[in-house]
Amino acid sequence: MTDFDDPAAPLLVACFCADWCHVCQDYRDAFAALAREFGSEVRFLWVDIEDDEEALGPVDVDDFPTLLVARGGELLHFAAVVPNAPTGRRLVRRALAGELAVPVDGRGIAALLPRLQALCALRSIDDPGEGTGAGPGSR
Repeated sequence: MTDFDDPAAPLLVACFCADWCHVCQDYRDAFAALAREFGSEVRFLWVDIEDDEEALGPVDVDDFPTLLVARGGELLHFAAVVPNAPTGRRLVRRALAGELAVPVDGRGIAALLPRLQALCALRSIDDPGEGTGAGPGSR
């Protein structure tokens, strides 16, 4: 059983961005602050659509930032969000409270979950984007 198959696993919040996107650059610190705020209750992961292209597979991300929220192998959210901490915080709190309806996954987004698990295994818990610049002072 992988972490993503375990319903008791921490919630996963993955932010899909691009290094060249100014909105994403501005959102990095807010995303890293959310990671610190929620601690081990939630696993945050910064995914650069170009640096981490292999993890994306055939999924196209057109709007930035796009947040994916999943728990126990179940996709709970995949959509572009307003790039600020209060919006991310509300989304995470709703997910933790079980208030997010499982979306219809017509794009095969759930197939990303095992590839994101592999990225999580490569990155530090303390920095959701180690190697892709999510934390302050990176890159």
